[in-house]
Amino acid sequence: METTTFIEWGDKQTVIAQFKSIESFMETDWMNRQADNFGQSHLVEREMSHWSKYAVHNIFVVEANPKFNYGLDFKCYIHYTADGMNFMKELSTGGSSLSSAPLVRVMLNTAQPKGLDLENLANNSKDTMTEWMKMISDNVIESFEFSMNVAYKKDSSVRHILRDMCKSDSIIFA
Repeated sequence: METTTFIEWGDKQTVIAQFKSIESFMETDWMNRQADNFGQSHLVEREMSHWSKYAVHNIFVVEANPKFNYGLDFKCYIHYTADGMNFMKELSTGGSSLSSAPLVRVMLNTAQPKGLDLENLANNSKDTMTEWMKMISDNVIESFEFSMNVAYKKDSSVRHILRDMCKSDSIIFA
């Protein structure tokens, strides 16, 4: 018997900039600002070259508390596909380490025009609805959240199940 689990979402990340490609992201100074903060400017080109091997869907810059983020008021996340699965990962120039932590789910929240009435869509003007449909079709993300009560093993024995989940529901793991 299949059971349904209600996912509790938390750790909301507010998007302040969104990019659809590595190239458009690199035309800005976000990555260099982050790398400069850690004395790692020399690693930026290598890190971005690494990501060119993957299907990158979005790069997000989100608000962060400088007290807990080494003085930076932003973090960068990359949304990509690898091994038939969708992932979200914090983007940095430092070393990456493998972790035995389980994968959590990511929920992307589409941006909405000001004044959008979701309770009764008939209350919205044609312009508001058109703007909202454009935000949806352009995949404009206002924030994203991580699951707090649902996590998945990342062992090779379950990879096929995780791949199938990504195909059927556009699920993203972090």
